[in-house]
Amino acid sequence: MKNLENFFISQFGGRYIGDDGALLPSGEVVASDLFVEGVHFLPHWFRSLEDVGRKGALVNLSDIYVMGAEPKYAILGVGFPKKIGKRGAEALARGLKRELESRGVEIVGGDTISHGTILISITLIGKVWGRRPLTRRLKKGWRIGITGKVGRVGWELRRALRGGRLSPKSPFYRPHLPEKFLRRGYRLLGGAIDISDGVGAELERLSHLNRVGVKLFGKWKRMELCSGEEYQVIFTFRPREWVGLKRRAKVARVKIAQIGKGVRGRYRSRCRPHHF
Repeated sequence: MKNLENFFISQFGGRYIGDDGALLPSGEVVASDLFVEGVHFLPHWFRSLEDVGRKGALVNLSDIYVMGAEPKYAILGVGFPKKIGKRGAEALARGLKRELESRGVEIVGGDTISHGTILISITLIGKVWGRRPLTRRLKKGWRIGITGKVGRVGWELRRALRGGRLSPKSPFYRPHLPEKFLRRGYRLLGGAIDISDGVGAELERLSHLNRVGVKLFGKWKRMELCSGEEYQVIFTFRPREWVGLKRRAKVARVKIAQIGKGVRGRYRSRCRPHHF
């Protein structure tokens, strides 16, 4: 994927950089992500600033879950306009705190600034569920799966950008993170990546990182491939693990499906980058 985001990241080239996080020599997993007004959302899409805070926490939690790790501690970086006042600041903080603490995450520090728009950056520190973290691995012959359904968020955001309203039940507000499936299926998975930029973009990342092509099964609508902010998960696995993964998904009450496999070549997304 040739865009400014990936170009910037490539300038650092450290051995721990990748997957929106890293496994440190200490054995801890560290993950970080941004949730920014004007890039990921507009304030009037949300019913309250508390909901903004909760969504900001969820997009960060997704990153550490797909690395096969349990988040334990959080460091916050938050910017917001003075005009939101004490009541708005309290609501934003309440949303962040409730979502993180409901998942056993302790907020241990951070920083705040006055900013023209709302900006949430969270660094999460956790421990892997087993001996190794999940990374974005894909090999030729491996299968590619997906949790849930995708596409709805893209349609709703398109309508919202044209002046319409998001459905109160839209998964954009409270994405259902499939961490229960990831925990149960952890030992059977080859890799995982959350769908923040769309299925097509995430498959291109997998292809680029592993120098493997992707053959998709069936027909896909453009919005199913390009819809971002879904926060479902693409996962990879050896074909023999499918029965076990289906069993674990059923127990976790998460729907999964096979969508493709690793092949020779390269996969290129035709979707427009979301962030630049």
